[in-house]
Amino acid sequence: MAFKIQRFYGSPLNSSSPDRPFTAKDTKRKEDKLIKTSNQIDNLSDGKKKDRKMKKLAKTMDQLNRNASGDKTPLYMEGKLCKSLKIEKTRLQKEIADIKAKAAKEKKIGNWDAKSDRLSQVNEQLVKNKC
Repeated sequence: MAFKIQRFYGSPLNSSSPDRPFTAKDTKRKEDKLIKTSNQIDNLSDGKKKDRKMKKLAKTMDQLNRNASGDKTPLYMEGKLCKSLKIEKTRLQKEIADIKAKAAKEKKIGNWDAKSDRLSQVNEQLVKNKC
């Protein structure tokens, strides 16, 4: 008799079924898992394994806070776009502050309108991309 292997093409944790509340035994087990994972992270150097353990630790902490099973923790993955936008934002803020300081020092009118407009665009993109 042949058995058909069930394959999940999406995460079964993202199903529409509600989370199962923890019992006292589940809470104790998750607390032990949290301690074990944090001890393992302390002994690892940087790398893929440490990143996986950090995600596992975040997931377990989230489950303990919610007191329910399932994975509802969004993965924090900052993309290259977000990083470059944040760098540009800090650069623009610094340039605007420098222009304002120079204008105040020399008692002249400074022109930072273009940089201020670009800063507004960058802030809108950061919100749009949920950075």
